[in-house]
Amino acid sequence: FSPSPFQDIVDQATSEYLLTPDWEKNIHIIDQVNLKIENAKEVMRAIRRRTSNSNPKVQFLALTLLEMGVKNCGHVFRAELCQHAELLGDVLKIATRETRRSGEHESTEKALEMINT
Repeated sequence: FSPSPFQDIVDQATSEYLLTPDWEKNIHIIDQVNLKIENAKEVMRAIRRRTSNSNPKVQFLALTLLEMGVKNCGHVFRAELCQHAELLGDVLKIATRETRRSGEHESTEKALEMINT
């Protein structure tokens, strides 16, 4: 992956050191997509890097950010998501894995919730 202009803020919004989602950063990212829909592609790339991270906390926070985008950025964001097969594949992998490590249950449940809605 080459770095995305949004990678730094997405990394901060999905940091393994956060106890809960950073709603302020998430809202800022979503606002940037709504301000300029062309930003959706770069945000997707940055989120993909985080969903493919092996840390389940990072995955959960990335899925939370992705869900915010799907719910708040309209059809163009959802259409862009459909163009990112790797990201959709990550969501499916997270949803279907056996939860063995600490923290995996939370990200698995979030992925399943997203698939079911």
